[in-house]
Amino acid sequence: MVRTDVDGVRCDYLSQNTWVFEHLTVSSDFCSGNLAHAESDDGTQLDLRTCADMQDTPHTTNYRTWFHYSVSGAKKDETIVMAISNLNPQTKMYNQGLKPVYRVGTKGRWERLATEITHSCGENKNFQIKFRFRFSGSPEPTFFAFSYPYSFEEVCRRCDELEKICASTSSKADAAIYCHREVLTRSLEGRRVELLTITDAYGISSEREALVPGLFPGGDAESRPFVFPDKKVYYLSARVHPGESPAQWMWDGFVEFLVSKDDPRAKALRRLFVFKIVPIINPDGVARGHYRADTMGLNLNRCYDDPDPNLHPTIYAVKQSIKALSATGRLKFFVDLHAHATKRGCFCYANALPTYQEQVENMLYPRLISINNPHFDFGGCVFSEKAMESKDKNGQSKEGCSRVGIYRATNLIHSITVECNYNGGRVVGPKAPAATTDGRCSPGENWRGAPPKFNDTILKQVGKDLLVAALDLEEANPWSRLPNCNQKSLDEIREWLQSRIISTEPYRAQLLELRQAQKEEASRNAKARAEEASRNA
Repeated sequence: MVRTDVDGVRCDYLSQNTWVFEHLTVSSDFCSGNLAHAESDDGTQLDLRTCADMQDTPHTTNYRTWFHYSVSGAKKDETIVMAISNLNPQTKMYNQGLKPVYRVGTKGRWERLATEITHSCGENKNFQIKFRFRFSGSPEPTFFAFSYPYSFEEVCRRCDELEKICASTSSKADAAIYCHREVLTRSLEGRRVELLTITDAYGISSEREALVPGLFPGGDAESRPFVFPDKKVYYLSARVHPGESPAQWMWDGFVEFLVSKDDPRAKALRRLFVFKIVPIINPDGVARGHYRADTMGLNLNRCYDDPDPNLHPTIYAVKQSIKALSATGRLKFFVDLHAHATKRGCFCYANALPTYQEQVENMLYPRLISINNPHFDFGGCVFSEKAMESKDKNGQSKEGCSRVGIYRATNLIHSITVECNYNGGRVVGPKAPAATTDGRCSPGENWRGAPPKFNDTILKQVGKDLLVAALDLEEANPWSRLPNCNQKSLDEIREWLQSRIISTEPYRAQLLELRQAQKEEASRNAKARAEEASRNA
């Protein structure tokens, strides 16, 4: 019997099946599952093969990194070898110590495997990993995955929870959390792409946001959220690449903190901003267990320059909704969440802007993130023009990626992608103590030892600190760490950033010209003062 998901979509996919071997059952027949084939001769080893995105269809791809499956029926203390093949060669990640994750049952906590992982690459770049696992004897299935999963159906349930949390907040009119949930568009397979609007009730008007042609199916003028004319807008999106599940955990940390009832920073954020949040841009890929593509076999993060509403409806909808918000003059941030396979750490890709003043402001927000989160590596951030125009290994230009496409459509300074490696980082930075006596604020810390492997807790903290940094940028953080940092104010950070780009063109020429003009003005002022003194003598 073919499974149907929460949006009524039939999930008859090559990547989602069940295999039975004597006392063992292997299954990938669930949302975000991926396994194309399973074999076992004697039950002591499972030989498993991943399914490429859109395998055996006209849109087949070579994306073969994500796997997600369960094993049930194993006896207590039974040890089984699992060999997973048909993977993309990810030698660098596994050499750096990457280990898949597992959990027992549907309510357990995801953890990295503790056992040794071996890997090899055979003919035709057929990459394989192998590991042993000792089962607990639980009657529930044990799940295994490439990285910390977060399925489409789990995101839908999380959005349900967010609605309930917001509905139960303070009855004080201004302090009440305002949460509006609507369908931005539908994916090619008919799944919802949701847009959440979260703020507080302060400054609410009687006017509603306008309908955008081609978006919000089934909606009307009265179904749109109310306008908050005096608040800036922060737009967050995630999961254009389905296998980049760390992005979803950052999203989770972001929204969890945003709807906090008692934290003064969350209250300040809701007072200052309207948050527009798209939890999943590629729900079909997430549901199918894809690594990178949609159902047309496309990397949607190369379609932002000119998205087609029929071929790329989710990208078209995101871009059009952002352009509509930009037209109001209130759009302040666009942040797109990703994961990265090769570059270590948490970092961002941003744009190279025309003037040094704009570039300093562009770099300021990532610098503030790094001050608030020790795992965010400012030194690993990329702000180059080359990264806006270069081609990826498939020959597609990065001019079509989200941060570039949105910047060129809106001239938005803060248009970035935030990336977290699947495995871990290069460094852990210092975290200064907050300038507050409130005991609820986490203390400063200086990490000792090797950087930790990233887990769901660290990823959620990165999402949270994107928000804390936005407060610092607005100079509205009641628990700011800035006064205890090397650069103790936004102006000092700006001066520090300016010193970092002074040798980079075109900023070098602009700064030299500015300094020459300042020198000439100072000379004129000194001459004028001397002449005035001479006349008064």
